[in-house]
Amino acid sequence: MRDEAKREFTLPDGRKLAYTLQGEKTDTSTLIIAQHGGTESKAKFLQRKPMDGIQLASIDRPGYGDSTAAPLTYNFDDVRRDV
Repeated sequence: MRDEAKREFTLPDGRKLAYTLQGEKTDTSTLIIAQHGGTESKAKFLQRKPMDGIQLASIDRPGYGDSTAAPLTYNFDDVRRDV
């Protein structure tokens, strides 16, 4: 079963990044962070059912899906800091 609950976190500059979290966090699970390409969304990486031993965080990039748009000066260092 998919976890379709809308989640978001607020960045220091007030923008919001939306994400979906699938799978359970355990002492032995591995966190995988997935970020979509050009015209997609966090839904690209969602699985029909959670993968054993994996916690998947699928993020809407700034300006896509439910995430706030980024400023025009946004660059790769900003992406790294945001995630």
